[in-house]
Amino acid sequence: MYKVIKSRTKNLNSNDLIMTLSENKRILVLAAVFAVGMVIGAGAVKINSASLVIKLLTIFNNYRDLRMQQSLPVNFCNSFINAFSYLVVIYCAGLCAVGYPVIYAVLFVRGFGIGMVSGYLYNAYMIKGVGYSMLILFPGVIFYVIIMLLACNEGMLMSKEMLLMIMNKKLDGENSFKYYCVRFFIFSIITAFGALVETFFFSIFSCFFDF
Repeated sequence: MYKVIKSRTKNLNSNDLIMTLSENKRILVLAAVFAVGMVIGAGAVKINSASLVIKLLTIFNNYRDLRMQQSLPVNFCNSFINAFSYLVVIYCAGLCAVGYPVIYAVLFVRGFGIGMVSGYLYNAYMIKGVGYSMLILFPGVIFYVIIMLLACNEGMLMSKEMLLMIMNKKLDGENSFKYYCVRFFIFSIITAFGALVETFFFSIFSCFFDF
């Protein structure tokens, strides 16, 4: 076992190590942007608790009632389209040489929205709201967030390559584009699975929450 680890370590050169560390650092930064968005979104509910909570109450109740009336396939399609729309924006931003700000903005907005909803649920319903978030909101969100982080990472790498091609520092980007499309296709499949998980948890546990 020691010999295998030693041989693999020998084959790992300094450039590979630097690339691995930089990619991990990039994903950590992206996760931090999402977390900041969540914190600000949750904080926005507390700061403007009077007027904002009333508006969110109306929106949340209408949204929840609509989902209760819809069939499972319709709920699945709505969940998937909502999550997939973020992937489309990230994908397009990755094909732009200056896509970094858009990618960061999408991730922040996503975190802000989730933070605002979960903050509202806690602020308005306390323990009941936490239970709703844990059993219905977060199971699907976990998949979406992981995929968004990976998609943002790929989008930033592709955006960097597009910039290098414009500056004539990278001549052939055809293979990179093919791999980019394949990865986003895989992200889309996993996003569909996340929508399926969200729909399943909503159908099972929504009847236990009467707001």
